[in-house]
Amino acid sequence: MMGGAGVDLGWRRDRFVRIFGDCARDHFLDGARIPRVEVPAPRFITDVLPQSAIESIELSRTWWVDTPGDQPCGSSRLASRDPPPTFLFQTDIYIGANTATTGRAGLIGDRFVGDHLAFGNLARQLPSSFNTAYPIDYTQQLTGSLDRVWTPADIERFGEAMPSTRTALNPHTGMPNFGAGLTVGGTVKPWGTRLGFLGAAQYANSQQTLREDIRIFRVAGDFQPGVELPVDPTPRVDYKSLKTTLNTAWSTLGLFKWKLSDDHRLSLTGLYTRDADVEARQLDGRSRATSGEAIVRNNRLRYQMRSIALTRLGGRHVFPGAKSLQVDWFGSFAQARLADPLLRDSLFCLVPGSAPVDPSGQSSCLESPQDGAVYLIDQRESGKFQFFDLKDNTATGSLDLTLPFKQWRQLDSKLKFGGWVEGKRRTFAARTFDYQTVGSTGLPIGTGEILTPDTIGGGPGGPGGAPFFLKEFTRADDSYRGDQRVLAGYAMLDLPIVRWLRVVGGARVEANTIDVRPFDRFSRPIPAEKNARVVDNNVLPAASLIFPLAGPRIRGDMNIRLSAAKTVARPEFRELAPFLFTDFVGGFDVTGYAGLRTTKIWNADLRWEWFPSADEVVALSAFYKRFDGPIERVIGARATPVQSYRNALSAQNIGAELELRKSLEFVHKSLRELSLGANFAYVYSQVDFPAYDPTDLFSYSGPPRPLEGQSPYVVNAYLTYINARFGTSPRVVYNAVGERIALVGGQGSPSSYVLPVHNLDLVVQQRLYRGFYLYIGAHNVLNTPYRIVQGEEGAITYNTRRGVTFLLGLFYARDRDPGRGRAAAP
Repeated sequence: MMGGAGVDLGWRRDRFVRIFGDCARDHFLDGARIPRVEVPAPRFITDVLPQSAIESIELSRTWWVDTPGDQPCGSSRLASRDPPPTFLFQTDIYIGANTATTGRAGLIGDRFVGDHLAFGNLARQLPSSFNTAYPIDYTQQLTGSLDRVWTPADIERFGEAMPSTRTALNPHTGMPNFGAGLTVGGTVKPWGTRLGFLGAAQYANSQQTLREDIRIFRVAGDFQPGVELPVDPTPRVDYKSLKTTLNTAWSTLGLFKWKLSDDHRLSLTGLYTRDADVEARQLDGRSRATSGEAIVRNNRLRYQMRSIALTRLGGRHVFPGAKSLQVDWFGSFAQARLADPLLRDSLFCLVPGSAPVDPSGQSSCLESPQDGAVYLIDQRESGKFQFFDLKDNTATGSLDLTLPFKQWRQLDSKLKFGGWVEGKRRTFAARTFDYQTVGSTGLPIGTGEILTPDTIGGGPGGPGGAPFFLKEFTRADDSYRGDQRVLAGYAMLDLPIVRWLRVVGGARVEANTIDVRPFDRFSRPIPAEKNARVVDNNVLPAASLIFPLAGPRIRGDMNIRLSAAKTVARPEFRELAPFLFTDFVGGFDVTGYAGLRTTKIWNADLRWEWFPSADEVVALSAFYKRFDGPIERVIGARATPVQSYRNALSAQNIGAELELRKSLEFVHKSLRELSLGANFAYVYSQVDFPAYDPTDLFSYSGPPRPLEGQSPYVVNAYLTYINARFGTSPRVVYNAVGERIALVGGQGSPSSYVLPVHNLDLVVQQRLYRGFYLYIGAHNVLNTPYRIVQGEEGAITYNTRRGVTFLLGLFYARDRDPGRGRAAAP
């Protein structure tokens, strides 16, 4: 339970990362929490940070009382690099290709000013004329009056004032990926002190095209409690998708570290990351989600921008006159943004008889429409336009005091205590519009640009008889505000009882309050039950017994650790909010649940560990986790499935883990330049769920199952060769994650599972000449399909391959060493 793994940051993607299922980690930079925006597939934090400014990452699934207690999946603790003693200049550039994307057919929509710098959200925002006191609806009446708010001319003006009404998708040939980075630093000595500075920036532009199979199934048979129903072999939705995503990412990190004296140090860090996805997606297939059956095409254009801004001021002070009391403190402010403006969805139906149908029942338009295929806009989903904006502000303060002392046998001991305060405020705003049709005549044919000044009018009865008009469908509870306040204090004691037994114990007290309240920009009433409030006050103890082992044949440090701790997992704002989102026609609706409660977790760990040297570790551990009320993603049983969140009754994970990071010199001296790293975790998971409730769509009533998102095994391994003489450093990295539940089925519906995924990376770093290094990499070499299946029949609901990515890069630094970067302390 107290184990950790160090990560050496190599150049670009050459790193070894431990993965534990799908659970999102908390990330800390020099102790300050890096906020994260809740998105379906958050990337690892070092993908957007300037890696040249990060010295090391300590990855751990464990927790100790001097850090926040809401780390159910462990944490990633990033340590910033110390400024160099002399002037440093380093730069790199790379180019890459992906076998699923580069040179192959994809899609693209309209582009906006700022897209290449991830500022395209600014041009896609709603104009100020949309800041209205009433919904934009031609039937809207003034409060207390029968008079309508908007005239047909107003409705037409709004319809034409969108940032863009273009919905057509255009062919696009995938281009190579590329990126570059720059780092400068040094140290000056004002007034006899040492002031170091370091600045780093990186930019990357990449493309990814996915060819996806998407299916959603009904269940068959009569419901029986405790039995998982079979899947109807005929899917209610059967789509083939072509999706191209253009990603632009850049980041900067600047830091100052001021050594006033040997006893007093200050540091100031500023971080800004920004990345954006420009997405174009086309779905083709059969939809049986509504009355009847239709062959449909769904076009979507989407832009998502994510940014993180963080500033941290901290210090460390040692007072020799106070028995070497050490005081560590910091204050930080961070803002996370998610802008998702101008999401455009258009649904088209194939006119019966306009294209031939093959004997298998699949229309030829699924692959490429033949001559004569005619699409008409679906009048129920004629053109949905959505605008989302999320902003999180987080302020954090921490104070830690460490008092070293000698125990009764003069062994080194220490007492540590301190406090933590954190406040977070979120504002999420959403608006939804639809271009409605006036009757069924006069509609444009095809899937091109159907919304133009000639086709947008003022609604029924408006002049000109244009076939489309704008109408707002924003729900009263689509927007929300969230507040979270955490106050914490802790104390811990590190005390060697005798030379062969060391006790580390302490407790943390945390008071937490979370409030989520929907709000409506038009002041429409919202039921009180839509509000969510989570209040919990917890005492979180932790204790560890460490038995150092010594002997004439033991090289390095060897310990046996027996540890126990209690932690929590709190609901996210998004999991509590009533905001409802549908990804595509016939797809799942996703909404929060105000009744969630905090999960309490009891952890126990028995670990044998051996550190032959500072960069080597061999460890074997057994661990146990007991969850009280784990939060799971659940699919409710209804005609249009809805995904939400529920607390299970309890769950337990029992597992074992092997960790290895070792030079192969012990096998033979000729292998001293080879090193092997491996991490294997096996987990048995079991969930206890509440008694079946027939009135709850999300009530689980199937057979025993593991915890949602928990894989039975995770494997990570690497083999590295470092030849310092020739500057050669190849590395092979392998990762495998076992089958895990993606979505729990409610009311007898079968659960969905992500099938095992295997990944292999091959990278080579070669010194060329006086600080120049070449990097060659092949990533995702196995190109294992990513598949989600449902039920015992293994019906495939999602299937895609990401392709193999090849990178070629050039790096320059005067003091570059292929092995630069120290491993984090275990």
